[in-house]
Amino acid sequence: MLIEIDFNSNEAIYVQLQNQIIMGIATDAIREGDTLPSVRQLADTVGINMHTVNKAYSILRQEGLTTPRSLFWMVCRMHFMYQWSG
Repeated sequence: MLIEIDFNSNEAIYVQLQNQIIMGIATDAIREGDTLPSVRQLADTVGINMHTVNKAYSILRQEGLTTPRSLFWMVCRMHFMYQWSG
């Protein structure tokens, strides 16, 4: 999964991250059952704060797109009906 953050954007970093994961799910680049990187791993890879990743993951969980599994996050797409506004 390739995440690109525009640090000069007016859009919050957690929103950019969230939208890229949603787009990955919508385009089947991320499939049901795929594990997302741990919060720490993604934060280190992208060069952002762990709390930012955690916020994006938490919102995705609230929207029913992911579910926590130990140190990793699993993509939940069983009844995927999401209208992306990005």
